[in-house]
Amino acid sequence: MILSKTSFVFTEYPCLTVIIVDPFDSFSEHGTGVAARDEEMNRALLCASESECDVKIGVLLLKYGADINNAEGEYGHTALMKASSKGRIDWVAMLLENGADITAADFYENTALSFAAANIHKNDMKVFLFLLKCGANIHTADITGYTTLMGASQASSVRWVEMLLKNGAYVTDREEEFNTALLCATNNSNCDLKIGRLLLDYGSDVNAADHLGDTALMRVSTHGRVDWVKMLLKHGAEVAARDRYGGTALLYAIIKKRDVNIGRLLLQYGADVNATDGEGRTALSVASACGRYQFQCCVNFQRKFPLKTCVYYFALNQCLICRPVSTLLCINLFENSQSTPGDWQLLYSSA
Repeated sequence: MILSKTSFVFTEYPCLTVIIVDPFDSFSEHGTGVAARDEEMNRALLCASESECDVKIGVLLLKYGADINNAEGEYGHTALMKASSKGRIDWVAMLLENGADITAADFYENTALSFAAANIHKNDMKVFLFLLKCGANIHTADITGYTTLMGASQASSVRWVEMLLKNGAYVTDREEEFNTALLCATNNSNCDLKIGRLLLDYGSDVNAADHLGDTALMRVSTHGRVDWVKMLLKHGAEVAARDRYGGTALLYAIIKKRDVNIGRLLLQYGADVNATDGEGRTALSVASACGRYQFQCCVNFQRKFPLKTCVYYFALNQCLICRPVSTLLCINLFENSQSTPGDWQLLYSSA
């Protein structure tokens, strides 16, 4: 920024020069009036609020008539929104002290609080907390219904999720595709397990489904997250849930060639090995088509020994750890209707 007696120029926006000294006379000399001067002041305030300008520049612009709540451009952003997105707490404080509308929303229903949440990835929540203290609505959502809690959950920011929940954010909110914060978290294949625990502890519905019928369990099974699968099952996730296409968590775990331990967990919690999707596929047929021999063992074993006995778990465990050659032998054993759990002990000794 360059200052002179009669003007200052934003070096970031060299085409924008705002006359400060004798502004009425300066604009009159160029054949323009008060309206043109005000427009320039408003544009300058918006530019300054998202730049590295000293906050005193903002005070000066407001003194000479800049509209603090002016929303310009195709998105309808205000100076408060821009300053919030940049994490400029000095600008945010100054604008609010001078009457900036904390409830103003852009054309997509984003408020200054929504823009402050853009700093989730920087783990910087100073502006966000300041806006909350000044009366911002933590339950605000954009035009699609997407909330800050959903964004923080999907970004896997434990600090932000914890802060939002402590400040009363709703875990039950849904956006236009019926995603909840928990479902948004499970969209991220690398989401921290702590996010899920926090959301569930605050009452998130473990069996909530989106507009396609996808549940959190289906998504984490697809991602291969054994830790998430285990946690969701312990919190009552329904293994029999189906999406719009008839798919189940077990089917998706097999199709995506995920850790066989996911299959074991789902089967132990009662997954139906005979369930068919919309195309008539079963877990066994999908495992065969995908070359998932260990999954075939799991599925076949569930069919042959439906009772959860100690022998069942012993044999199932050996099925999961056996070498590929032994895995094929597992399948052959299943095909023999006379095979018994005792046969698995022989297999284990030879594996």
